[in-house]
Amino acid sequence: KIIFETRSDTQKNLKEQNSFTALIIALTVIIVSIPLSFIVSFIPSKLQDKLSQSYEKTKRYSEIINNYVMISQTDINGITTDISKKFTEITGYKQSEMVGRKHSILKHTDTTQKTYEDIWGTITKGKVWENDIQNLDKFGKAFWIHLVITPEFNDKNEIEGYTAIGQDITDKITIEKMSKTDFLTKLYNRREVESKINIEITRYERYKNIF
Repeated sequence: KIIFETRSDTQKNLKEQNSFTALIIALTVIIVSIPLSFIVSFIPSKLQDKLSQSYEKTKRYSEIINNYVMISQTDINGITTDISKKFTEITGYKQSEMVGRKHSILKHTDTTQKTYEDIWGTITKGKVWENDIQNLDKFGKAFWIHLVITPEFNDKNEIEGYTAIGQDITDKITIEKMSKTDFLTKLYNRREVESKINIEITRYERYKNIF
């Protein structure tokens, strides 16, 4: 039986070399891992801060919109799903009173059926409808809004609902009417009559129609 054994000095040299190599590897790992760990921890932290700032900014904007913009959302059947705080202020309806119902409860008697047919004929085609419209609030008081209704699409490009944004223009309409009509008789004043006559004269000169 023969046992081969390396010389003690050779073992010592190999041990020293391995120890030195292990030390170099350990130092290299430490040197590389410190900046890497800093980068790995810093980037997500920075991204988290950015996300947090963006969220807070979006939240503030949402609160501003909710408080100062008249917005309502409906499904494809026109059933109200959500309204803004400004909507409740203008119409007098609470969210619980409006959600689940159609906007027809706001219909003014002077607003023709043709107007609503035009609205639905436009938005069901995926187009935006925009115009002035007169409505009634919860207490029967008339108000005017400049209304923009936009279809909302899903991932399949199918209409899944509608968003209506309104601007209260009651004061503007009132001032326009006051500038055109006599306060006592409610008839057109001289300025408005002359304006109408000039329009008819222009139409006569173009089409030779009797007026």
